[in-house]
Amino acid sequence: MPALVLEDIDGIGEKKLSLLRSANIDSVQKLAESTISDLKRIKGIGEKTAEKFIKGAKNLLEKPSRGIIFEKAESLKIDNSIIGEIQSDITNIHRTLEGFSRRLKKLEDKIGIDTESVSEISEDHFFRILKLSYNSLDKKFGEFVLISDLTEKIKNFIPWSTERIHKHLYSLFLNYKVELQPGKRDRGAPLVQDGKKFVWFKLK
Repeated sequence: MPALVLEDIDGIGEKKLSLLRSANIDSVQKLAESTISDLKRIKGIGEKTAEKFIKGAKNLLEKPSRGIIFEKAESLKIDNSIIGEIQSDITNIHRTLEGFSRRLKKLEDKIGIDTESVSEISEDHFFRILKLSYNSLDKKFGEFVLISDLTEKIKNFIPWSTERIHKHLYSLFLNYKVELQPGKRDRGAPLVQDGKKFVWFKLK
């Protein structure tokens, strides 16, 4: 927006401009803040002229504000329209996601049943997975690992429940193929079978 100057006010030519500047009134803002008495002290400016100049300065200062307010109002109308469209889009997206969520839940339920029933792998195959999972664990304490950590590793290869994996680990323990030890660590799920609670695991 161009800067406002005194010459923009009706009636201010070179002569009146020179008179105003001689009284240190060199901007539209200063002229608008002046009183009729202030201007009448300037030789060559009467009461009617002073009133006209002050009114012209105030009107000039108000014009940019009205323009800005109008532009903001127009912009706000556009923004409200855009917001309405966005809200409509969000509603449609939400409905679509709800549909996906319902279908996904049905699929998960189906997979849950199927994966738990997928089972009959040989003992040798389970033992190979067990060994691979055990060796991939970094945190070992005297070759022992937490049974809860081992269980989670095994689940990466076999979609079994914790209880089912523990049952197989305990069977190997009874057959003297692995070592299980009790402990005080509470992190994760311990292996509990036949009233016994085990926390640590080691391959023999």
